Amino acid sequence: MKPIGKALKELRVAKNLSQQKVIRAVKFNQSYASRVECGLMTPTNSYIDRYLSAIKCSELQLAVQRLEPEDYVKNTELASKLIEVARHISEAMNELKE
Repeated sequence: MKPIGKALKELRVAKNLSQQKVIRAVKFNQSYASRVECGLMTPTNSYIDRYLSAIKCSELQLAVQRLEPEDYVKNTELASKLIEVARHISEAMNELKE
């Protein structure tokens, strides 16, 4: 799995949101956010919850974003299908929120 900070950053970037805009919403300082996104620090649960809320993503979307193909080396075909299904679920949940 990729680091949680990298996955958070990828989700933020995919939503075309600046780090500055997100940190204003989560009420953490930029230094903390930068260290999390660079993988230098593990975020608190509170930070993750507020970050996901600010970028309008679910915990499931974060979990899917963290998946790497090598996480499923033994059965890559099944892994690909699971990742695709999870992404569809994540997209559907995001559409329901909007």
